[in-house]
Amino acid sequence: MYQRLPPTFSQRERLAPRQKPAQNLSPGRVANCFATVLTRIGTPATTPKPRGKSPGWTPGRPRQQRTRYPVVKKGFTKPNKVSKNTN
Repeated sequence: MYQRLPPTFSQRERLAPRQKPAQNLSPGRVANCFATVLTRIGTPATTPKPRGKSPGWTPGRPRQQRTRYPVVKKGFTKPNKVSKNTN
């Protein structure tokens, strides 16, 4: 899974004061120095697009108010009467 890096990488590895130089690099040490590897070889990702404010509404263009519709209300229903003539 982990690809072994060339020996030049281990020589340029930035070590913390408590770490000793190692011949076989652990995945953690490779992960710690991976940013320097990416800056050296580059990345396949494209550069981010510039951000800014969108142009918005064109000045001087007439605007229309939105069309308003009447509120639809539920109609009132009378309760059913119970008939007294049940057999």
